[in-house]
Amino acid sequence: MSQDFQEGTLSFKFPDGWRVCRAEHSEYYIRSFQGFCSTIQHAAGCPVTTGSKEMDFAAYDPVAATLWLIEVKDFRLGPWTKPLELIEQIALKTRDTLALISAAAIVDLEPNSAPPHNQGQNWQAGEFGRAVQGAVKLKVVLHCELQPTGSALFPNPSHAANLAMKLKQMLRHVDSAPLFANRVILAHTLSWQVV
Repeated sequence: MSQDFQEGTLSFKFPDGWRVCRAEHSEYYIRSFQGFCSTIQHAAGCPVTTGSKEMDFAAYDPVAATLWLIEVKDFRLGPWTKPLELIEQIALKTRDTLALISAAAIVDLEPNSAPPHNQGQNWQAGEFGRAVQGAVKLKVVLHCELQPTGSALFPNPSHAANLAMKLKQMLRHVDSAPLFANRVILAHTLSWQVV
């Protein structure tokens, strides 16, 4: 048995017993934290609102006492179109998700709701934050489904390797060995499945 969560066209299957928080579905994130530190920047004459960002999954393995932060990008559906570089975006989302978990553990008293039928239980940010306080290891994963070789984003395999190296450099203060994975790369070494 597993806990199933959908992200775009991908289905993530986490082991039973793990705690999984999708911040974008957490009441505290939606009501309060998403707008935390919100500013308006003017990019090329157009106002752009910023605020807190979140990783797609925060998952806690209580047996290994490991907190996993997982960002999912599926470039098979189209190229990267955001103004920030991908690795900078991952770093910001990592920082904001760690802040969300810490703050929510203290101020979010929203109880978990029952999971939808045949889906994993999405833990509210506060209960998740309190559950992961025993974590002794933090791992960051960029799950990146790639376009076929020869695309503008990944013209050859060395570009994916360069992306993994930049990820390691940017996140070295929180995870000395972040993972660049997809359904083929590292899939057999992770505790969850992606289909």
